[in-house]
Amino acid sequence: AGEVLDSVYSSFEFAAHILVFTIYSCMAVLLYPFIALYSVDFPDHAQYLQYSYVLAFTISGVLFSLRMPTQMLTNAAGHYDQTKWHAVIEGAINMTLSLALVRPLGMIGVLIGTAACFLYRLFQSIVYANRHILTGKTIPRTVLRLLRNGVCSVLMIILGTKLLMP
Repeated sequence: AGEVLDSVYSSFEFAAHILVFTIYSCMAVLLYPFIALYSVDFPDHAQYLQYSYVLAFTISGVLFSLRMPTQMLTNAAGHYDQTKWHAVIEGAINMTLSLALVRPLGMIGVLIGTAACFLYRLFQSIVYANRHILTGKTIPRTVLRLLRNGVCSVLMIILGTKLLMP
C-alpha cells in the first residue's frame, strides 16, 4: 500500500508543482505591466511600480502554493493535530520577521517575513509527510523537482520580462 501511495502522490505532486510554477511565472511576467497600466493615475504611482514588489509577491505565492500536495496528504491522513504546532511556528516566524523588517524595508520586509514562514512550512510539510505518511524515500525527489522547476521558472521569467517588457 505504501508504494502505491508513493506512486500516486508522486504523480499528483509532479503535476501540482508544474502548475504552480507555470502560473506564478506568468504572474511574475505580467504583474508589472498590469500595475503600470492600472496605477498610472495614482499620485504615488512610482512607489508601486517596482519589480521588487512583483518578485516578492510571486515568491510568497509560489512558496505558499507548493505546499498544497503535502498539506492535502497530511489532512487526508488525519494528521491535523500532529502538525498544528508547525502552523503556530509558521505564524510566529511571519510575525517576528515582518515586524522586524517592516520599518527598514517597508512592504518588502513584510513580504520577506511571509516568504520565510511559507518556506519553513513548505519544508516542514515535506519532511512530515515523508516521515509519517509516505515511505520516506521521496524527499530527494521532491527537492530535485523543486530545484528543477524553480530554475525553469526563473528562466521563463527572465525571458518573459526581456521579451514582453520592451
